[in-house]
Amino acid sequence: MAFYRTFTKNKVKYIIDKVELIHSLDDYELAVEINKRAEKINKIMDVLIQINIGKEETKYGIYEEELFEFCKRLSEFKNIRIKGIMCIPPNEDIDTTRFYFKKMKQLFEEIKI
Repeated sequence: MAFYRTFTKNKVKYIIDKVELIHSLDDYELAVEINKRAEKINKIMDVLIQINIGKEETKYGIYEEELFEFCKRLSEFKNIRIKGIMCIPPNEDIDTTRFYFKKMKQLFEEIKI
């Protein structure tokens, strides 16, 4: 099983037929490109939406407040299947990290993927 993390629109054409899961989708224009390339090869591309759970300027991802609208927009695509969400929480103490992962679990349950 191949996985691919953080890439740009121009790289989609090189990896779309080589991976089974893209686990860093956080941009609508990237989703457009993934859908277009997947459609060309008759593939449904599994993705994880990347959440910037700690709202850190140094990390990528959408904010949790944008998740529902982002999922709604992605539902327009025939060749993208949302499999879940992912994050890289802030590097803090274990209790704070647990808080962020609990928040992610709650978000996952709320979007009912």
